[in-house]
Amino acid sequence: MVVHGYGRTVIPEETLTGPESELINLGSVPLGKYLFSGNNLTRDYINLGI
Repeated sequence: MVVHGYGRTVIPEETLTGPESELINLGSVPLGKYLFSGNNLTRDYINLGI
């Protein structure tokens, strides 16, 4: 089974300072690509709330 969907990410404006300000200019770059390109986060299981 393949499930396609869309997600929405809401980020508080006050967190978009310092290195995180790069999030403002992501454009069409997937958020996951940005988040997991560094060494401080790792992927884990995805839980679906259906």
